[in-house]
Amino acid sequence: MEMSVTAMRRAPLAAQTDLGDYKLYTLPERVTVAARQTKQMAFLDEKGVRYQRLYVVPVSPWNDYDQEQAIDAPQVVLRLENKKTEGLGKPLPSGALSVMETVGGVPAFAGEQAVRDVAVGEPADLMIGQGMDVRARPRLVEDKRAGKTMVRRTYEVDLANSKSIPITVEIRHDPNVEFFKVVSEPAKHDIRQGQVAWRVTLKPGESRVFRYAVRHAG
Repeated sequence: MEMSVTAMRRAPLAAQTDLGDYKLYTLPERVTVAARQTKQMAFLDEKGVRYQRLYVVPVSPWNDYDQEQAIDAPQVVLRLENKKTEGLGKPLPSGALSVMETVGGVPAFAGEQAVRDVAVGEPADLMIGQGMDVRARPRLVEDKRAGKTMVRRTYEVDLANSKSIPITVEIRHDPNVEFFKVVSEPAKHDIRQGQVAWRVTLKPGESRVFRYAVRHAG
């Protein structure tokens, strides 16, 4: 997918230079700011920035996932790699980021998030809201002792895509418990935002059960 990071402007962009570990933006023209007034100046206008849309499902080791418990919809995340090869490759300062999508040819507000400083070469995940027409329900299907101080827990995540397009779901399990280890998985995991993560692609109308097991102190 591609995304445009842009701003409406009549004057040239502010010029970026380095000031030690900081970034200095020099305005292209003289600007007067009156009392209690705010003005904005564009410093970035990049088109064709590539990104990946994910539907993120968090799984907590402290939740027993009662079948009667309400489950939140997956989080919609736009994943960017701040690299020139991905259409960006410029330092991004912290602040509020709004995302607009085109729906039926008309721009529509998709979501907003406060973002941290993102250096060149770093990834950035932008959460813009909750997914619709995507179902994800984690279930704890087995919980048994694995020695005197350890437990083995097996989880299943019921996934369903009711959209007319394929989607990618990212299951994230929190590993912040003593002696945590993944002991069974249908696909190799990696680490995202400090979480153990698996990605599953679902075709339009497809349902699937993702099963894995972990071991940790308990």
